[in-house]
Amino acid sequence: MAARVRGAKEREKQAELALEETERRVVEDIRRALLDLDSSEKALALAREQRTAADAEYEQMFELYRAQEATSLDVQSSESALAEA
Repeated sequence: MAARVRGAKEREKQAELALEETERRVVEDIRRALLDLDSSEKALALAREQRTAADAEYEQMFELYRAQEATSLDVQSSESALAEA
């Protein structure tokens, strides 16, 4: 009987250790996911800023082209920057 109790206590201890390890991994996974989310949000904000700047540059260059103050190459360059943004 005592051996069975010891065996059960040992299995209980192993289960507790496994649970603690799983909890630690879950917390680490959540922490890493939150960091990834933060990085992605910052990258998205930067991409939006770049798109806005490229839009403005294109509009300005197109207006200059219409006023014959810029070349078609200038407009193409702005279009390329806009496509990359």
